[in-house]
Amino acid sequence: MFKNYVKIAWRNLLKSKVFSFINIAGLAIGMAVALLIGLWIWDEVSFNSHFPNHKKIAQVRILQTMNGESGSGDANAIPVGQALRSRFASDIKRVAYVTWNNDHQIKLDDKNISAPGVWTEPDFPAMFSLEMVEGNRDLLKDPSTLLISKSLAKSLFGNTSAVNRIVKLDNKQEMKVGGVYKDFPRNTQFFYTHLLLPWSNELNGLKTNTSWENHCCPLFVELNENSSFDKTTAKIMSLPTPYIKEWKEELFLQPLDQVHLYTKFDRMKATGGPIDFVWLFGTIGIFVLLLACINFMNLSTARSEMRAREVGIRKTMGSLKRQLISQFLHESAVFSFLSLILALVIVQLSLPLFNAIAEKKMSIPFSNPFFGWQLWGSAYLQD
Repeated sequence: MFKNYVKIAWRNLLKSKVFSFINIAGLAIGMAVALLIGLWIWDEVSFNSHFPNHKKIAQVRILQTMNGESGSGDANAIPVGQALRSRFASDIKRVAYVTWNNDHQIKLDDKNISAPGVWTEPDFPAMFSLEMVEGNRDLLKDPSTLLISKSLAKSLFGNTSAVNRIVKLDNKQEMKVGGVYKDFPRNTQFFYTHLLLPWSNELNGLKTNTSWENHCCPLFVELNENSSFDKTTAKIMSLPTPYIKEWKEELFLQPLDQVHLYTKFDRMKATGGPIDFVWLFGTIGIFVLLLACINFMNLSTARSEMRAREVGIRKTMGSLKRQLISQFLHESAVFSFLSLILALVIVQLSLPLFNAIAEKKMSIPFSNPFFGWQLWGSAYLQD
C-alpha cells in the first residue's frame, strides 16, 4: 500500500511540475533558513563546551559599588588569585590568571612571525584540558618555556618537531618550546590564542603587582567536585572588601558556559547580552518555518480541490475515507522529504558565505542528535 501511495504522489508531482516546484522550493527555503539559524544557535549555546571540565570552571568577576552605583567587571587584582589559592583550597581545585590576547613576535632564524598569545599561570593547561600534539603541558611552570599551537608550529617548523627548539620572544629573550597543543576550536574564547607564555617570566610585568586596587586581567577557577558556584560565591564574595577603602568591592563566579552569552549584570545576576540575539533569531527561525508550512498547506489545499473528480471515482470504486486521507498524507510526506533534501543542499551551499558573515566555522552535524531532532521537527511541522 505504501508503495502505491508513493507512486501516485510521484505521478502527481510530474503531472504538475510548476506547482510541485513552487510548493517544494517554498518549503525548502523556509526549512533552510530555519536550519541555518538552528546551526548558529547551537554554535552559540555550545560556546566553551569543548572543554571537558567546562561545568566546573568559572570566571571570577568583581562587583564594585561607589556612591550608591554598582558595576561589574572581569579584571581582577593579582592578590585575589593568591588568596583564593591559599584560603579556599577546599572549594577551589585550580586557579589561573590569563591576560588578554596580545600579539607577540616569534623569531626563528630568518623567520619572524607575529602571533597572539597570553601570559598564564601553570594551572591553565590542566584546567582547560589542553590537548597536546607533542611535549608536556606542565612545562609552563618553567619561566623560560612556552607552549605553541599546532598551526603556529607548522608555520615555524614545518613538519619537524618543535619540542626543545629555541625561539626569540619579542626580540628580547630566548625561550624553549616545551610543547605543541591542538588549536582551540572556533567556538571557544581562546580560539585566537596561539601562544601560552609562563606567568613567572620576567617579561610579564603583572606578576609583581601586589595592589588590591589595580585590576589587571581575567581570573579563572576550577571548582572541586563537591563545590557549587553559588556556595563558593557566598564564601569568597567579601574577600577584597577589607583591602579597598575608596569603594566597596565583592567577588562572584560566572560559570564558563555563560561567559560568552551573558555580559550584562544587575549586581551579581546575569541579565542579558548576546543571549538576547539567540532568543531573537530563534523566534525569527520558528516564524519563518511556520510561514513556509502555512504556505505549503495552503497550496496543497488549493490543489486538492482540483482533484475532487479523482476522490469521487476512488469512493465509487470502494475506497475508504481513511485510505483517502492516508494517500494525501503520504503525498504530503513525499513533498516534505524532497523539500528537506533540497533544504540540506541549500544549507550546504550557503554555509561558506554564512560562516564568513557570522565569523563562525560551522558544518552540518549529521551525527548530532540535536540536529536530527531539528530535521524531524522541520519536516513534522508542515505535516
